[in-house]
Amino acid sequence: MTVDAADLMLLTAALHDRIAMTRFLQVRLTAFEPERIELAAPLAPTLNHRGTAFGPGVFTTAALAPWLLLVRWMWARRISARIILRHSEFRLHNPIECDFRATCHALPPIEVDALLDTGKTRLSASAQVH
Repeated sequence: MTVDAADLMLLTAALHDRIAMTRFLQVRLTAFEPERIELAAPLAPTLNHRGTAFGPGVFTTAALAPWLLLVRWMWARRISARIILRHSEFRLHNPIECDFRATCHALPPIEVDALLDTGKTRLSASAQVH
């Protein structure tokens, strides 16, 4: 089920209420689908002294995409658990000189039984910044 523009605005407002950094970075949801999350972010809040996006702002936006996809997956299944980003790798291959997007396409298979039994599971997910 695809979410319409009005719902995306409501979800963005909820995200800003719960994670203050997203408000500062002006991150907004542009897609919130079962197999795809896309976030858009303007360049201005992350601007550094070289006129490009400051890496930590880009990282925050990129890390949110798979995190939100997992939140959506868990919400759809009525599973309550804490999601912890334990390890991450981040690479920028070129400076970002304009507004950008971070997209996560699909999560890897999730061990639902282990998650329900122990409240824990591990997975690796990635996001692309474009």
